[in-house]
Amino acid sequence: MFTPKKYTLGFSLIELIVTIAVVGILAGILIPVIGKARVKASSAISASNLRQIGSAIELYAADHKSQLPGPIWSAQGPYYWDVEGNLAYFIKDYLVDESWDNSGKRGYSDIFAYPAWEASVEENTAPSYFFNRSPVRGEPDLVPFGHKAASKDDTRGPMLMSVLRARVPGDTWLMIEVDQKLEGLGAPGWFSRIPEDPVHLNHRNVLSYSFSVSQWDASRAIQQ
Repeated sequence: MFTPKKYTLGFSLIELIVTIAVVGILAGILIPVIGKARVKASSAISASNLRQIGSAIELYAADHKSQLPGPIWSAQGPYYWDVEGNLAYFIKDYLVDESWDNSGKRGYSDIFAYPAWEASVEENTAPSYFFNRSPVRGEPDLVPFGHKAASKDDTRGPMLMSVLRARVPGDTWLMIEVDQKLEGLGAPGWFSRIPEDPVHLNHRNVLSYSFSVSQWDASRAIQQ
């Protein structure tokens, strides 16, 4: 009497090992590619944000008899409150920002944040950009956006846009993505709260005093 053979459906050990090896190889190829794509997307968002900030500064000046927003602090981030010192406080009405929270005196703005920075900090009160308040070396009193100090007597008001155009070279940096490897930064009180390394790996996005955006090599130091 003929008895049909019974077959067991499933993977053999060799097939399983081969499958795992193929998956491992594909993961090794795709993970770095995905990581680079995320960094590139985050950098594009940061560059777009800086352009919006530059345009908002120009619009603010146009509505305030050429006076620039300020006085401001050197550290700028997405977490803001309604007091002088925050650039966001001055230009919020000129930003297209659906995340903006005007329900109270404190809020959060996506325009001053970017994904790679958000993934690198433990709290959103950390600075995301560093502001160049004194752009001309040897002229410490030339502070276009003013200077917010602890003492009212030491606080300086902002200047006119015409003064900025006449006395500050357009290619001078205005705002830059901030991290602990940014040479020339010094050691401010918020230093430990910012990312340890450039979040966009080999470059930082920079807004210049001409309100254009460019990329600086991550090894480039800032001058203050």
